[in-house]
Amino acid sequence: MMGIMSAHSQTTDNKELLTSLLTLNDDSLFSKGIGYISSGENTKALLCFQLAAKNGHANSQAYTGLCYAEGIGVEQNQRTALEWFAKAAEQDNALAETYIGACYTDGIVVEKDAQKAFFWFEKAAKQGYVMAQYLVGLCYENGEGVEKNIEEAKLWYGSAAGEGNEKAQERLDALLAEEGSNDVLDIVEDEDDVDANSH
Repeated sequence: MMGIMSAHSQTTDNKELLTSLLTLNDDSLFSKGIGYISSGENTKALLCFQLAAKNGHANSQAYTGLCYAEGIGVEQNQRTALEWFAKAAEQDNALAETYIGACYTDGIVVEKDAQKAFFWFEKAAKQGYVMAQYLVGLCYENGEGVEKNIEEAKLWYGSAAGEGNEKAQERLDALLAEEGSNDVLDIVEDEDDVDANSH
């Protein structure tokens, strides 16, 4: 009997929650969803995101995709995640564009394609999305999906590092250290040439 009462109470609570959420606009639903994520109420967060996402709210579409990609409040489903990311990306949502790039990098739901991954990372990076800036730097450093270009890599790492991305700062420091060690080698070789010529 106690289980029946508990289930009835939970159903009533869910109806009351849905009724209260339906009175909110899309931005408020998104904010409430973020609050629910922060407090660990993932199922409620997903509900908020989905309600706003169905109305075309780009951030909510991206976060609905994120919930499906990561299994937050719902069983993980990469195909559904990609569908939501695609809807958000149609509205230039940088988070969604970055996740689409990651799908192409890792071959999640789509075939691996470094050029398409770079396209999506760069699209998000140009909007100032810090993680995408770091990923564009990686692409340029490693020549993945784009011609290798260390100077471009340093520029993108610098942008991301300037916004606090520690991984970008580490990569930038490593590239600058390599560059610095080459400068030292050049100086030593020049000094050796001078010494050899002065004898």
